Amino acid sequence: MGKAIGYVRVSTIQQATEGVSLEAQERRIRAWCEAQGLVLEEVYVDAGVSGSRADNRPELQHALAACRKGCVLVFYSLSRLSRSTRDVLAILDRLRSQGADLASVTESLDTSSPSGRLVLGMMSAVGAFEREVIAERTQMATQHLQAQGRYIGGHRPTGWVVGLDGTLLQHPEEQSLVERALELRRAGMGLRTIATTLLQEGFVPRSGTRFYPEQVRRWVRTKAWRSPASNSSAAT
Repeated sequence: MGKAIGYVRVSTIQQATEGVSLEAQERRIRAWCEAQGLVLEEVYVDAGVSGSRADNRPELQHALAACRKGCVLVFYSLSRLSRSTRDVLAILDRLRSQGADLASVTESLDTSSPSGRLVLGMMSAVGAFEREVIAERTQMATQHLQAQGRYIGGHRPTGWVVGLDGTLLQHPEEQSLVERALELRRAGMGLRTIATTLLQEGFVPRSGTRFYPEQVRRWVRTKAWRSPASNSSAAT
């Protein structure tokens, strides 16, 4: 006979005794396994734990680890397994790598069957679409901020400071530093020599005690002496 691992979860302690309680979920799981001819080896319980993330539920992690080749992870509904499509797909990938399947009692979803794999395939496509939409929106928002000369986080470009409204403002001393580095580079000087020369000429590093060739390379390559807004305008 095949083997099964059960998993039940409720979000709050109150739900443990009300609604679809832990006991009610386990009864449905046991009945489903009996109907499918599966031996239910263990039932893992997360009580009072949110389903928004899978990595913060210890008993779910134990259940996944217990799913050996040929096992089926059985749960009451997808909402009990996770409320995140991405997490469901990640769990499915892990189970497949272990040679196991998953089954939802209420959705009649069983990845050991062709129809179950079809449904999970559709879920995977929807999850990929959602990620692409989020990435596109993020990129558009970033481009909009850059076009306005707004600072979008990360390493502050040399030659600029962040104003109170989030825009990048010129830093006179650092602007002079970058312009001098560019001047030396145009004269044919090597990156390491430029770094040494800048220090000898009295320029002060933002941090540390010296300049580095890679810093000089970045200043020249990205044209850090110009604002993001002017760079964007030039590119278009």
